[in-house]
Amino acid sequence: MHLPSIIKHSLYILVAATVLASCKKENTVLSGNNKSAYLPLAIGKSISYHVDSTVWDDINSVKTTVTYDLKYVMADTFSDNMKRLTYRVDIYRRANGNSNWKANNVMYITDADSSVEWFEDNVRFVKMVFPVTENYTWDGNSKVNLADPDLYYLNGWVYKFTNVAKPFSNGYAGYGDAVIVKQIDYHLNDLNTPGVSFVEKTYAQEVFAKNVGLVYRELTHYVKNGALAFPKGYSLKIAAYENN
Repeated sequence: MHLPSIIKHSLYILVAATVLASCKKENTVLSGNNKSAYLPLAIGKSISYHVDSTVWDDINSVKTTVTYDLKYVMADTFSDNMKRLTYRVDIYRRANGNSNWKANNVMYITDADSSVEWFEDNVRFVKMVFPVTENYTWDGNSKVNLADPDLYYLNGWVYKFTNVAKPFSNGYAGYGDAVIVKQIDYHLNDLNTPGVSFVEKTYAQEVFAKNVGLVYRELTHYVKNGALAFPKGYSLKIAAYENN
């Protein structure tokens, strides 16, 4: 498993969410006819995020933590090979608020009518489904090639809508109407317990705000194999602070 590739996948995962939003309070069910309330797909739409990233490097036995900003901008549209409307999202990165934005990568989002898909680095996810209903579940990783060892940790995830149309704060901004998408919460043993020979943790959830899109994401995955081994993995916390 090549850690940088996983981190790149993880960062791109949030790109599709950049243009998604949730929800409308009608018995905690959002109709597919109201998709624009939480899926504001439009050229020029942008969201900026603060990112906290931690990497456990088992080769060098080093834990590295960095912070930076990411910005996702809806740049263009085209029809995919199934004639579905697809958006190109340009990704920018900067070290902090005193730095200039620099082009980082590109992501593609497809409006699949009753769901939203995004495609990056030959990996496709089903980010959201409609209508948005409390406790509704789906396999958001159904299109992922789980035979790829770099992506196998995505196996078995169950996406679930919770707290539909409830307030949420990500520490930088508050939103009066949001929905949480829980994805996975798995752990085996504790990384801080001395003498444990095997530890694994995979945790992921996202939060979408009405008429904004993704406003918070948390993703952690690491494995420690051996009582004296150093863990291998990463953790990301991403919080929106500005949008148009």
